[in-house]
Amino acid sequence: MGDERAVPTGSLRAPSAAFLGGVTGWWVLLLAGLLLTACQDVRFSYKGTTARPENRIALASGTSLAGRWVTPDLEIQYRIRTGADRLYITGDVVLAARLQTGYTAVDRLFVGLNLLDDDNLVLESLTFALSGHRQPLRSWHFERELAMPPGTSGLAFSYDGKVSEGGGGTDWEFWRGP
Repeated sequence: MGDERAVPTGSLRAPSAAFLGGVTGWWVLLLAGLLLTACQDVRFSYKGTTARPENRIALASGTSLAGRWVTPDLEIQYRIRTGADRLYITGDVVLAARLQTGYTAVDRLFVGLNLLDDDNLVLESLTFALSGHRQPLRSWHFERELAMPPGTSGLAFSYDGKVSEGGGGTDWEFWRGP
C-alpha cells in the first residue's frame, strides 16, 4: 500500500507504560504542590525577631493600660487588659492624613500583634484583616481576646497595607515590622 519502511528492532521504542506512569505521576504531584502553595494566603510571621525599642509596649499580668502608637502611615489608639494567660485588646486604627488626602480606597490593611518575651523577641505573631478589597478610606475598630504564650511580657504592633485611587490609578504600599 504505501511506502512502508522497516525499522530495526530496538532502535525506536515507545517508553514502557510503567515508566510513563511514574514520570507523569511525579510531574502531576509536583505541579499540584506548586499550585497549592501559590494559592495559600500566607502571612508573614515575625516570630523570633527582635522588636524595635520604639515599638515595644510592656505588659504585666492583671493590669490595664491605654495609649497611642503613631507611625508616618497610621495611628493605633489602644486599650489593653491582661489576665493570667489572656490578653484583651481594643483599639481604633486611623490612616495618616497623607494617605487619606492622596488616595480614595484601601485595597488591604492588616494589623499584627506581636507578643514579646523579656528579651523583646517575638514569641507569637498574630495578624488580622481590617479592610478588604477597595473599601473607602475610614477608621477601623477592633476587639480581640487572645491567649498569651508563657513568658509574654510585651507586645509590638506591625502592619501591611495598600491604598489606591478608586478608579485604578496610582497606589501606595506601606508596612512596618515590630
